[in-house]
Amino acid sequence: MYVPEMIFGTLLTSGNYDQKGKIVGGKNGFGAKLANIYSTRFIVEVDDAKRSKRFKQEWTDNMGTVGKPVIVKSTLKHSSVFVKFYPDFSRFNIKDLDNDHYNLFYRRALDIAAINPNERHAAK
Repeated sequence: MYVPEMIFGTLLTSGNYDQKGKIVGGKNGFGAKLANIYSTRFIVEVDDAKRSKRFKQEWTDNMGTVGKPVIVKSTLKHSSVFVKFYPDFSRFNIKDLDNDHYNLFYRRALDIAAINPNERHAAK
């Protein structure tokens, strides 16, 4: 199993349960995994500039179907992680996206783009 597959598509447990008084957050990467579980399609691409490799994997059907990882040569000069997902709106009883939904998604996309120094997201 490759590391990106473990990070984005494998539910793990933690060893922090027996440590009293210790407070941690996000240790198991539930954010990305939950996005995967609640998506009809979830795609991860990882570019490793040091090794000149690109890893790509896709999950479908709310993480029920796992595609085989594809590793190819990469010519990018910088390392990056690219995540693309298609939310399963039916699981949230959302039949039609209205302007409020659109504006919320648009605002979050701008917030994320503003703090990301990587130009790769603009190239796709």
